[in-house]
Parts: sequence; C-alpha cells; structure tokens
Amino acid sequence: MKSNYKYYNPVVINFGTGIRKKLLEYIDGRKCLIVCSKRGREQFTNDSILSLIAKDTNNIWIDNVKESPTINDIQDQIKKIRNYSFDVVIAFGGGSVIDSGKAISVSKNIKTEAISIIDIIENPKQLSSVKVIPLFALPTTSGTGAEMTPFATFWDQENKKKYSLDHYALFPSASFIDPDLTLNLPKDITLSTGLDAINQACESIWNVNASEYTLNIAYRSLELGIKSLPLIINHNNNEAREGLAECSMLAGIAISQTRTAMCHSISYPLTSHFNVPHGIACAFTMREILKINIKNDDGRFNLLAKRLMGDSKSSEDLASFFEDFFVNLEILNVFKSYINDIDLLKGLKGEMFTEARAKNSLVKITMDDMDSILENSLSR
Repeated sequence: MKSNYKYYNPVVINFGTGIRKKLLEYIDGRKCLIVCSKRGREQFTNDSILSLIAKDTNNIWIDNVKESPTINDIQDQIKKIRNYSFDVVIAFGGGSVIDSGKAISVSKNIKTEAISIIDIIENPKQLSSVKVIPLFALPTTSGTGAEMTPFATFWDQENKKKYSLDHYALFPSASFIDPDLTLNLPKDITLSTGLDAINQACESIWNVNASEYTLNIAYRSLELGIKSLPLIINHNNNEAREGLAECSMLAGIAISQTRTAMCHSISYPLTSHFNVPHGIACAFTMREILKINIKNDDGRFNLLAKRLMGDSKSSEDLASFFEDFFVNLEILNVFKSYINDIDLLKGLKGEMFTEARAKNSLVKITMDDMDSILENSLSR
C-alpha cells in the first residue's frame, strides 16, 4: 500500500434520519433548479419537509431524468438550462439523477454557446476555470455514492458505450444522506444499488491507489453493507437502511480517492448489452477478482477478514464468506435471468477489459485472464 498519498474530498456531509431538513438552511432564499425523475418529483413534492421547496414557484425543474442517461439526454438538458437563471442545483434521486445534476452544475457557466458534453468529457481541464453552480445532492438510493465523488457516467446506447466525466469540479458542494428517503425503494433496486456500494468498497480495498486512510473507510463501509443488505432484502428491516446508506456514502468517499477497478470495467457491457442492473453486474465477478488480488496480500485482506468475520479468521476465509453472502441473496440466479450463455459473455471480453481499470488491481489482470474469470463466475 502507498505510504505517501493525497486526499481531497470537499463535500460537506449531512448524514442521518431527517437530515434533509438542513437543506432549507443551505438554500436560504436562493433560486433552485431541481433535477429529478418523474417519480422523484412526486416524492419530493409530497415529502413533509421538501414540499416547502417544491411550493416555491420561483424554483424550476428538470424532472425527466432517466435511468442510465444518454449523451443526448444530457446534451438536451444542458441546452435547456442555458435559457434559465438559478443559484443552486438540487439533485434528488439515484446516481443517474446526481450525475445529471453534476453535468448541469459544471456546464451552466461555460461561455461557449454550443457547448458539448462530449467536449467536456474529452477535455475536462476546461472545468478548472469555470464558475460551478453549487450542487446539493440528496440520494434516494443507497449504492452509487455519487453524492461523494467527482465522477459522472453517461451512455451512448446506440454504440453500447459508456462515457465517464472525472474532474474535481463535479464534487457536490454538500450532500444530505437521509435514510428516510430510501424507505419505499423496491427490493430489486435496493439489492442492485446496495451491491454497487459493497463492490465499490471492495474495489477500493484491492486497489493500488489505496492508503491506510481509504482502507479504514472501506472496511467500515463493508461492515455496514454486509450486515444491512440481507436484513433489508430477507427480513424487510427498514431500520437497516441507515446502515446501508452509510455504507454507500463511505464507499463513495473511498472510490473518490482510489477509483474503481476490474469488476466495474466488466460490468458496463453487461449493462449496455443485456440490461443487467449495474450492481448485479459488478457483483457477478467479485469472488473471482478477489481470488486473483488476494495473491498479493500485504496484510489488508487478513485485516478485512477479521473485521468481517472475527479475530480467528484470515484472508483464506474471504472467498467462501463472500460466496455465502451472494448465495444468501441469490445473486447468481438474478444474473442468469438476464444472461446465462458463456459464449455471449466471452464475446464481450474486448469491451469488458480496460487498461485503466485493470492497472488499479493489486495483481495485474490481463486479457488472458478474462476467460477463466467469466467461466468461474458463471459456473460457481
């Protein structure tokens, strides 16, 4: 692990049940652009606290954000907001909504009239000189950690391609992580987003960019996620949603420093080609990627085992521990309901393997490893 490292995450964290009330203090009479989905607008408007903001007719809305927004969706939103004036952006929703809010907040004050989101993605350094509109993020899912990261993801559905925007300007000004906002989240979305958070915590652990600081954050994230997600899915325990919300927040903090690795790289074509929910797609190869990285254990995996299972356990117990966790949640069965053909999976190897993600792993993963990773993940 790196002994020398830097840490930068300027997001002001507001966490806890009912904490969304704090948003009223941050707004303080300023004009808001509220970014959400159709369902999100209904939830926002009917919320006992946020309805006070919704009732202000000076505020404006973009309420048509879709899951996995496309480049064209974002471009349309950027074009639309050029005609409006507002002081802050409120992103209310899951990762797709928060990512859309980020794109709007950083592009509003770019002087070029014909600004293109592709141009921003290809030349993010231009954001360094742009006055960013303050973004306040209110996640309604527990998974992406987007409220804590400088990343945004957009899709080109026609070409089955994912685009990533990565710049410090994308950090929200403040985030309000209120578990109450996730109480009515359907189980399938809870499962997928929860697995995304768990995977992000794991990928920040078996990561060459990890530091002692990020490892401790990720360990705590996993402790919370591993405990909370089964309680929600199998036992309808809504009290556990606070733990899952914190898991997601902490995982977001961890990957904001380390970035993600191979599980995420493999997941994107699974989502774009077969519509596998993102968290399910990430979890699919986790055990196999763990088994590869654990070969280069510098002590972090032994510590993880003890944090998750007790002092008598070691890194040798981790693969079976995660396998039991996934079996309990029937993850492989969910995955196979979308795709259960090894030849189709192998046909996407070229899209799954990206050098930028592969080099983040503790053990260098190559294209030659992909067949066994996919075969063992599908057959376990």
